Formats: sequence, structure tokens, C-alpha cells
Amino acid sequence: VGSFGALAAHEAGLNFLQAALAHYDLVIGWDHRTLSALPIDNAVDLAARLERIGFSMPPEVDAVAFSRGGLVLRSLVEYVLPSSRLKLAVRRAVFVACTNGGTELARPGNWDRFVDRYMNLAAAAARAASLVPGFTSAGTLLASAIRGVGAFVKILASTAVTGGAVPGISAMEPDGKFVC
Repeated sequence: VGSFGALAAHEAGLNFLQAALAHYDLVIGWDHRTLSALPIDNAVDLAARLERIGFSMPPEVDAVAFSRGGLVLRSLVEYVLPSSRLKLAVRRAVFVACTNGGTELARPGNWDRFVDRYMNLAAAAARAASLVPGFTSAGTLLASAIRGVGAFVKILASTAVTGGAVPGISAMEPDGKFVC
């Protein structure tokens, strides 16, 4: 339903899914929390869910990860499985548009630039609105409010990444502790 749900909307995607179902004993799609949890926390959760399946013998797994799911798969293979009761062999790992090197969206400076540009456009629109007769005061107040909201959003974005308030984003910072 999540990231891979779109496969069912196209013939090639349906063919891929049907081939996977025919080739593998079990096909699992797993949706994880991306903002409120670190990839390692997602990996621990995934390992616990896989343990509950109760495989009769250690499964061989081919995994396809998309976007931040790549960090979850890496966490599972590199950190969780070596010390887990769950014994499974990851034969193949396919990373599709994964953030293994981080993402520029998680760089605080990029949020500052984005908010600045957005706020400049919104303030310009408010100034233009203030030129409309009868809307002068409202346009001035709106421009001031937009500047205040912009400063607030910049602080939130910075805290989300560098302050770790949104662990899922801070884990994807290109120069952050998790990616490096």
C-alpha cells in the first residue's frame, strides 16, 4: 500500500509482483515509521516481526528497499541480525532510490534556503495585495505574519535535524552520525 503500492497500477509492476509471488514462498511488504523513529529502531521492529513468523528453518531473503527503507535494511543487516535470535541469510539487497548517503532534504541549510525563498514569495504576494485599495493594512499585517512564521519554521527545521527532534530526518543528514 505504501511506496510499492503503485506497482499494482501498471502492467509492468503487476508482472513484477506476480513473478515475485510465483518465485518466493513468502512476499512481505513492510511499512515503517519514517519520521518518528531511527532506522535502527525500525530494523529492530522488523526483526521482531520476522521472529514472530516462526520459520521452521532459517530463511534466505532477497530484499528490495526504497528511499529511507535502505537505511532500515542496512541497519537490519549490519547491526540487528548479527546479534539477533533471528537467523536469516540476506542473499540479495536491492536499493531503489535509497538515502544510503543521506539526502539534501535533511541538511539544515537547505531548509533555511527553502523557507527563505517561500517566505519571500509569500511576502511579495502580501505586499502586492496591500496595493489593492481597501486591503493595505491587511496586506501589511499579512507580510509581517509571514516573516514571523518563516523564522519559526526555520527554527523547527533546524531542531528537527540537528537537534534530533525528528529522528527519522536527522538520520538522513548527509554529514550526520548515522549515514557516515
